[in-house]
Amino acid sequence: IVKNESYEDTTAKSGVYYKYAVRALNAAGLSPYNGGKVIKRVATPENITVANGTNAIAVKWNAVQNATAYRVYRKALGDDTWTYLKTVKTNSYADKDVTSGIDYIYTVRALSGNVYSNFLPGIQIRRLDIAKLKTAKSTAEGIYIDFEPVEGATGYNIYRKVGNGAWTSSTYLGAIKTTRSHTY
Repeated sequence: IVKNESYEDTTAKSGVYYKYAVRALNAAGLSPYNGGKVIKRVATPENITVANGTNAIAVKWNAVQNATAYRVYRKALGDDTWTYLKTVKTNSYADKDVTSGIDYIYTVRALSGNVYSNFLPGIQIRRLDIAKLKTAKSTAEGIYIDFEPVEGATGYNIYRKVGNGAWTSSTYLGAIKTTRSHTY
């Protein structure tokens, strides 16, 4: 029994059709059924993550039960309107049409047949290009490296490895926005 004119069924499962009806109640009893409405619930994708990849921004999310596809949307920070990017059947998407230094926001809607889930507010990321090493040379003090600045970067991690070993971060340079060099 509810006392206002709305109700949210939080037990409804994603991908299932439900029919809902309402009957009014007072001391004299119940009103007749109103005929009802049929609706299919599609859950909203959760745990959306974004990451800078080699040539794209990688967008991932948790799979939604009974979803048949997902629609991926993007907008630049400050934009009011979402841009539809693509419908995919997996729970990931690589957005290759991005510009370094731009803050993007991504969201995803699940589909089950022709029924869509709601939007989540969106996850923000700043696109960073690959840092390009210009020079690396031996010096009296160690190894000197020089690299191009990356639009939108606030700092750089320097990695090195020996032979076929794993990459290790040897140092972190603070907020740098110009061409940088460092000696190890």
